Amino acid sequence: MTQSRFVLSRNFSRSTTYDQVDGRKTNPLADADSSSSSERERTSNIAKSGEKPPTNEPFVKNLFVGKFDTKMLIFPEILTKDEVEELNQLVEPVEKFFTQQLDSAAIDRNSKIPEEVFQQLKEFGLFGQIIPMEYGGLGFSATQLARMAEVTTLDPSIYVTLGAHQAIGLKGILLQGTDQQKAKYLPKLATGEHIAAFCLTESGSGSDAASIKTHATLSEDGKTYFLNGEKLWISNGGIAEIMTVFAKTKVTKPTVRCIVICFLSPAFYCFFFYL
Repeated sequence: MTQSRFVLSRNFSRSTTYDQVDGRKTNPLADADSSSSSERERTSNIAKSGEKPPTNEPFVKNLFVGKFDTKMLIFPEILTKDEVEELNQLVEPVEKFFTQQLDSAAIDRNSKIPEEVFQQLKEFGLFGQIIPMEYGGLGFSATQLARMAEVTTLDPSIYVTLGAHQAIGLKGILLQGTDQQKAKYLPKLATGEHIAAFCLTESGSGSDAASIKTHATLSEDGKTYFLNGEKLWISNGGIAEIMTVFAKTKVTKPTVRCIVICFLSPAFYCFFFYL
């Protein structure tokens, strides 16, 4: 580990400078002494008047002794008052479920989220947080999504499931899908009837998408794509009906790549979104 050293000079000199506004001569150190004197005088006046001085403890200092001032986490009300009230109404039952009813330890022991938990998440509408209301989702903004995440992150397994579903799994449809595709698939994704997955990682490729080996080949009649390759470590891979799969195709321009959106329910569909 490289260590950096910072040397501070102690040879301060009392130099005279000129104020840039009116040309008055000033002394920075003298001004600092005057400020300190004023602060001491203010503190003395508070003590004489019987007024209580500020009691806020140093936030960072307390972190080192295990104290965390939750008042520092005041949620920024950048929403309208009605939106904040509506959001709080949505968050309240979810928070109660996560803190009082959910058995996270059992999920860890069994390596499985129970079906009744999935059903409760669906009833809360958590599978459609970023999906527009016109398709049956909650239509959350980033701010609203972050507020709900303060609760859903209480169980990492559930948070990853929800995140893989909507943050990446269905995002291709949401951003690049046609109106017909959105109308057909987003409603079921919003309710959780269909769960989405994101398929990028391969045995020889992680976040380096350019090195993937999976490829899609167009049939001679131009109607069917044959998808060949392997994917692994896919969140929601074992439970998803809809998958966003990264693959290479034969292209005329080396810079062109595509994302393959594969729908596996009940038949197999592929949509190519060229980037």
